[in-house]
Amino acid sequence: MAHDAGFIHPTADVSSQAKVGQGTRIWHQAQVREGAVIGSNCVLGKGVYIDKDVRIGNNCKLQNGVFVFHGFDLEDGVFLGPGVMLLNDKHPRAINADGSLKADSDWVFSKGTVRYGAAVGDPSLETIEQQLAARPRINVPTIVLHGAGDGVHPVGLSEGQEKLFSARYERRVIPTAGHLFPREAPEPVIAAVRKLASHTAA
Repeated sequence: MAHDAGFIHPTADVSSQAKVGQGTRIWHQAQVREGAVIGSNCVLGKGVYIDKDVRIGNNCKLQNGVFVFHGFDLEDGVFLGPGVMLLNDKHPRAINADGSLKADSDWVFSKGTVRYGAAVGDPSLETIEQQLAARPRINVPTIVLHGAGDGVHPVGLSEGQEKLFSARYERRVIPTAGHLFPREAPEPVIAAVRKLASHTAA
């Protein structure tokens, strides 16, 4: 365990396999799991949960009740407001299609990075958050590509999305591809990019 933390509250649970940087303060009932790396001069408020293998940069501030699940990383200077949760499962399910309980091998977790100096949950951004919550229509030309054999995100999930777009919209299903269609069928991807570029140039 590499702990140079300035303060770890007695009720906090910090794994012996986690690394905590110099000057970091970890408060009441926080949990930092194995493989997590916390930078220097961070503040983890009451009840913060840092999942396994999460990377947090220097000078970050995580307010009370923040949850950061594995798959997410924070760059330096990130602020997460009270109760913010960075979740890593876009389609949570307890069971598979056959009714069996999902195991780790049945689950593909999402990944993400919160960039330098970002402020998630900042009250000053509330107006923008409200605008986004209203799901305004997307006013840029868009082509949605979906592999017919996608076993992670079934092809039906991209159906009926035209109402979300006010500009030119097109959906193309690639019959010879699955989830990793840019690698499995690059030609349709290149064709779609070229078509969008031609619309932009026009």
